[in-house]
Amino acid sequence: MWSETRLDPSGKSCTLLYDSGAGAPRELRIARQATIGFLGLQFATIRHVPWKTLRAAPKG
Repeated sequence: MWSETRLDPSGKSCTLLYDSGAGAPRELRIARQATIGFLGLQFATIRHVPWKTLRAAPKG
């Protein structure tokens, strides 16, 4: 089902984008943390970035 499958032992959160019209999942996104420094303070932000997408259906 997914074009690339690998285990992720980090325990990160993930989000599944689902197409309700087609009744099928579209994309799996995983959390990525980034740190921003400002005036000696560190702020962390978390974004969900694309991780896995569906394989294209075979033509034929």
